Amino acid sequence: MTDGKVKATISGPLLFLSSGVWTHALSSLKERLPLRNLHWKSSTRPAIRTVQELDVTLLSLDSIKDELPSQIPVTLLEKPLLNIYFFACEDGESYKTSFKKQIKDWHTIVTQRKSQEWLVVLVVRPETQSTSSRLFQRASILDKVKSDFNIGKRDRCVQLAWAVGSDDPGAWSDLLSKMKEGIISTFDAHIVQREEEIRRSETQRQMPGWNFCTFFILKESLAFSFEGMNLLDDAQIQYDELEASFFQVLKEKNLSWFGHLGGTAPNDDSAPLLSITKKPYRDMMLSNTITIFDFRSYLMARQCSLLARLGKIANAASKAARFVTTFARTLRENEGDLGEFFVESWMYSAAFNIADTCEEWAETAHLDSVAMLAFHAIKGELLELARCQLDKIGIHKGYLPAEPPFSISLPSQFPVTNSAVASPTTPSRQGPPISRQDLLEALSDLEAFDRLYTATTHRAIQTYGSCGRKRFALKLHDSLAALDHCRERYPSAHSIFSSLPSYYVSSKWTSLEGFTLIQSIECHREAEHEFDQEWIAQAVAFLKAFVVGRAAAFSSSSTTKDGSTTLVKDGEAEFAGKNSQEQVHYLGTLVKRLQEAGGMLAENYVVQDHPAFVPWLTRKDGRPVLTEDGSLIDVKITNTLPVEVIADEIVMSVVGREQEELIFSVSTDITLRPGITVATLSNPIPSSGLFVLSKSRIRIGGITFQYTHPTAPSPSQQQPQQQPPERIHITSHQSSTVQIQTVKLPKDPAAVDVQVGFPREVVLDAIPSVTVTLSTGRNHVVDAIVSFSNPEKHVTFHTEDARLLDGEADLVEFLEDTIYVKNVVPKTLLRFNLPYSGERVELIKVQAHVEYLTSTSEGPERRRTIRRTRTVNTALPLAVNVQDYFRGRRMFSKFRISCASEQPLRIRDAILQNRSTTSLLRISRCRKPDAVPETITPLRPAYYLFGVESVAVDKRQNDSGMVLLLTFRTLREDLETAVTQIINHVCLEKPAITDHRAWMWHIIMTEVDRRGAWADVFGDTGRIDLHDASWDEKCSAASLPIGVAQAMGSMLARGRTESTPMGRNDKGDWRTLCIPVDVPILSILNTTRIAVSSGTQETSIYAGQSVQAVLYITTTLYWGVGSTENQHLLRYDINAESEGNWLVSGSKRGEYIAKDDSTLERQITLVPLRHGLLTLPKVSVVPAMDPAVAYPEDTPSCETHQMHAAERISVLPRSARATYIVDLQ
Repeated sequence: MTDGKVKATISGPLLFLSSGVWTHALSSLKERLPLRNLHWKSSTRPAIRTVQELDVTLLSLDSIKDELPSQIPVTLLEKPLLNIYFFACEDGESYKTSFKKQIKDWHTIVTQRKSQEWLVVLVVRPETQSTSSRLFQRASILDKVKSDFNIGKRDRCVQLAWAVGSDDPGAWSDLLSKMKEGIISTFDAHIVQREEEIRRSETQRQMPGWNFCTFFILKESLAFSFEGMNLLDDAQIQYDELEASFFQVLKEKNLSWFGHLGGTAPNDDSAPLLSITKKPYRDMMLSNTITIFDFRSYLMARQCSLLARLGKIANAASKAARFVTTFARTLRENEGDLGEFFVESWMYSAAFNIADTCEEWAETAHLDSVAMLAFHAIKGELLELARCQLDKIGIHKGYLPAEPPFSISLPSQFPVTNSAVASPTTPSRQGPPISRQDLLEALSDLEAFDRLYTATTHRAIQTYGSCGRKRFALKLHDSLAALDHCRERYPSAHSIFSSLPSYYVSSKWTSLEGFTLIQSIECHREAEHEFDQEWIAQAVAFLKAFVVGRAAAFSSSSTTKDGSTTLVKDGEAEFAGKNSQEQVHYLGTLVKRLQEAGGMLAENYVVQDHPAFVPWLTRKDGRPVLTEDGSLIDVKITNTLPVEVIADEIVMSVVGREQEELIFSVSTDITLRPGITVATLSNPIPSSGLFVLSKSRIRIGGITFQYTHPTAPSPSQQQPQQQPPERIHITSHQSSTVQIQTVKLPKDPAAVDVQVGFPREVVLDAIPSVTVTLSTGRNHVVDAIVSFSNPEKHVTFHTEDARLLDGEADLVEFLEDTIYVKNVVPKTLLRFNLPYSGERVELIKVQAHVEYLTSTSEGPERRRTIRRTRTVNTALPLAVNVQDYFRGRRMFSKFRISCASEQPLRIRDAILQNRSTTSLLRISRCRKPDAVPETITPLRPAYYLFGVESVAVDKRQNDSGMVLLLTFRTLREDLETAVTQIINHVCLEKPAITDHRAWMWHIIMTEVDRRGAWADVFGDTGRIDLHDASWDEKCSAASLPIGVAQAMGSMLARGRTESTPMGRNDKGDWRTLCIPVDVPILSILNTTRIAVSSGTQETSIYAGQSVQAVLYITTTLYWGVGSTENQHLLRYDINAESEGNWLVSGSKRGEYIAKDDSTLERQITLVPLRHGLLTLPKVSVVPAMDPAVAYPEDTPSCETHQMHAAERISVLPRSARATYIVDLQ
């Protein structure tokens, strides 16, 4: 075979070729090689191929011998692709007489050669080229050459303007361009012809006499040609197609062209895989004596060689590694003809050869960092593959136990038992022994085996470390630790095993983590170390790896010969070689040792989010204890271990509003069997509402398994809460996959409770306060300490100034910052006012903290602590507006009472009274005292009118004013009172249900809130309509007797037909509001009256007729603050023009001095301007301000009352007749 380079012949006149000019010209031409940027557009390929560089070998035409066509396909580059003729001629006569004939003879020779391009080059001096381009000159020599030899449109003649010493690169551009065109043209013609031959051969595949080896040689010649042209991708495609053709032949089982499988030649097990010269592969193919082993090796070597030339070193190494692992299966299927350990030796040698050869390629290719990392990753896998062969050899020779991690390398078709070692090869061997020297030494000496094993492993670890593949390096560290373990070097093995799990946790490789942990635990035991905290940490970590890896390494269950099912996948986990009973026994022993070791610790060992146990809320609803304060919840504990565990304590923490935290627990020993265990947890604190599971813990001995549960939904967790499955698979990120768990705790009406609300009695000008209600429920409270605080620090509560409203005074002691309650019997209600000071805010958040001690006849005393956060709206639920009307020495006050919110109110009574008993004001009301309470809504206010009269003789006295007392309550409170009265009435008829009174009230009010539309019916009629409620189900859910449901049905039937008491004598709780009302001040009160003369009233008044009248203005200074002896200058004005009904004549306006109880009279004349019922003109009276007089800043207030405002004067239209005489002349 040739060297595979492109060839071009050079010819010319002997005199020229022997001259010094040619010598320098040829040297300059070679300096411009290789050719660059050749573009090949093939008719059989859609895309243009670009050859970046192309080496061209320049040969003499005489050195190319004409040989007969060979029957053996060779590369298309074996013969020249271009023939070039150089000559130098300066005049046309010389060309005509001498050079033309020489060129013609050369042209005849090269055109007889099939599919070869030619080129004629005229070499001239640069100055000759410039003179030859003169105008009107005869045709140049180049034109004559083109005319004589060019055929068709293609120009094969070029001129080279060059002289010795010239360095002009543009002089060679035309020649180099023509050379590229000629080479590409010849190459394209050869390719088309050779591809046609290949296509024709491939179509004859099913015909007798067709030979795959001949077809391979033919197609490979095309690959050689592409490779010589630096079209490496096209060359790679040819070998890929040849590989596919071989697999097709292999599928058809038509391997008559191959001798046998092969691998029996000397040194076949240790020969370099990527070498293409180790055997005469081409001759073996031509003689049809090549084996499948040699053929596959040669094909792989050629493919990897091309990939290396393309710079794809990692791809070459990866492809070779895949070939080794896949072809090894073929060798094992026929290993009866091979020598002992041939497959292991061949894979070992091939792995090292691929790694070393690719390393050399990588050094010359100058790869970047990313490509180098990829190559080192494949190289590490190759070295690990070589190490795996040592595992197989070591297990067969008895150097290594048939256990993980060594047994992982064994082929799956060769199972390993504990009693005997299975050989990876059959006992009968016909092939020659292996020839790899280091393996031969390892087979004969255990120490040599260990050195080789350790060196190979360390090299693989180093390679993995250089590319950042720590997980793979850690797996190999396991093998070194396992080797120390089987050699009974326990301290060294334990040191390695104990350091590896932390790396596996960060890498999330649970199978290897579990293996290293169990090996570390065994080494710890065999080294006779104490079961200290380090051992506990390793044991706990192993249980986690066991549970987490169960979904992967343990999920592929297999059935043993005795019918049991193993928990692990054989060969991939730490329990390989143990049946299910042995596994359960080992885990049970480990858990017992773990409990014993944890019990010896000084402090609890806390384990966070361990997947061995999965705490879960069974139901979304809790339930009250009923016999005492507190609540119960049902939980499920999923034990993912195959052994039962005894838990000393189970605790769950739930969080509600305002970060209220409740702790549910059970302290008795609970046996957690494999699977799901149901337990009931209790909490002594009475609380209600929706809570979210926040934390949970399970204590086993001195070890606490603590879990943190999500309390806020993530974007991917918008699904409703689900119950845990009977069999679950736990991942290493268990907490992130669990949905939010909530539980709703019902309200226990019979438990101790504290309520803070709007006060029952409100005095606007007094110190503000809130009403606190403390109920004992079912409990006998020995003592209780109650304190209050405001989280926002807006207000401060003064417990020492609190005032008891309901209850016995001996039971309560008001102290500084606390309220002390003692010896309170069950069913006691204590209510007191709690004053506060600070900022005036509408909403006050009150935190009530109650610590109380209860005693029962059935059990010991128990202290509990409850915290209630209440928000009190200090804004008044109603608004009051007042309007005063003065009439002489009497005053009328009209009060408008409306809702300040959307909630309806009932007004029981409104009373206006004197603030002081010495007041001289006499107040009278317009409503009857026993009126029915009035319901007001935002759209329907209530009005109350009161008359105020002073009994003073000459002037109103300075008193303390008045107060408006409002008695009211919200419609909701009215409904609660009605329900309470109905329950009390039924309990009198059925005393057996008296103890369930609180539960009945709670159930009814819950049903009312659920329905919602009750305000309209109850507000108008006082009836409660809950006729279709399912009381049996509601009472059953609250664990109440059946008789309670029957009683509730009868009481609601009564509430549906009978209205609740709504009179003033209702004994329910009413709120009172005391609003101070100041007596208004009016400096001047004027009463005006226009009196029409009596004579005029008796006769008819016509429009336009004058009417005599008198204006009276009476002034009163009674309601002012000054002395009644004061005088005021007033100005009056009769406003007749504003309405346009009257024309006023006389004293229409004027000024006068007014005194107390003085009257001004003025005669006026009124003229009606139109007919109809006309109102008299209005009179305005205001103080007259003299600019020359200095007045105080406050102008005296003045009002005018029109006594004649309602009077009407009937004015008739004027009817008259007039006669006019008109002179028509």
